[in-house]
Amino acid sequence: MNILARFVKVMLFTALLAVVGLALAFVAFMYLSPGAHLRSDISQEEFVRTLSGALAVWFGVMFFVGFIAFVAGLPKRFTVGFGDRDEFVGRMDAAARSVRYRPRGREGDRLSYKPPFYALLAEKITVELGEGAATVSAPHGLRKKLEKKLAEGA
Repeated sequence: MNILARFVKVMLFTALLAVVGLALAFVAFMYLSPGAHLRSDISQEEFVRTLSGALAVWFGVMFFVGFIAFVAGLPKRFTVGFGDRDEFVGRMDAAARSVRYRPRGREGDRLSYKPPFYALLAEKITVELGEGAATVSAPHGLRKKLEKKLAEGA
């Protein structure tokens, strides 16, 4: 998946969470303090200005969190050497399963692993097999775990 498509996917998910969080906060506000928005010592304009400022801050924080999620999930590449190709593929399968990824398929010298079904924003893991080395592309958070697992079996 290209970077722009990932960015749009993460930001749409973040916007959905922002709206749901806002709706839940509004319901809680109305339920916990009925009539608080009708106070006579606060003008309607002041209430709307304060509320719109709070909404702007809420959406700003949520989109910042979304941007951090976007950057943290970008795939990173690393290279792993191997002696026996079939043995490496077995180690790679075991390493992917250890982080809850499942084999998706193999097309020539390219392996791919899909994330768990509940990981909506997770990227897949891809492996390009070469002569004596493989280039692995994995989400940043999984890179060190996969490197460690692949080094253990070597």
